[in-house]
Amino acid sequence: MNYYEYEQEYNDMEDDMSFQSNRQKVNNVLTDATNDKLCYKASRFSVDAGKNKQVMLFASGAIGTTIRNAVSGERYIGHRVGTRNEDLYFKAMICTGEFGPDPVTLFYDSPEQYERHMLTTVDREVKTMFMHKQRAAISAENKVVRRSSVLVR
Repeated sequence: MNYYEYEQEYNDMEDDMSFQSNRQKVNNVLTDATNDKLCYKASRFSVDAGKNKQVMLFASGAIGTTIRNAVSGERYIGHRVGTRNEDLYFKAMICTGEFGPDPVTLFYDSPEQYERHMLTTVDREVKTMFMHKQRAAISAENKVVRRSSVLVR
């Protein structure tokens, strides 16, 4: 293949990309690649961009299912919906009906992660309450781990 043919083939590939942003490409790949019933695509208004942006959401299921991160879809093994482990994560529910009659439950590592993902802001009071709740949950989890290690010996 000579230089001209290589350059022509490269230009054809660029045309196929159809000027999508990287985030749009990732969202399209994720949507096509997953057959997950709890994976949603939502449209949120971005003040910075001045237009609607597509956002991928990975919801957690009903009580007893594994908690998963709403941004990445990562499952937190051993942490179940409806248990005390929920207090380790920032929990949000979408009850607008845009995904059907049932509300969608989302779990984030922090309120700041929720803000970045959903293009919104959270009140400082809510962040403070979450921080206290998360610290208590971490402390309780550490006590359980210490007790179980003492019992094993």
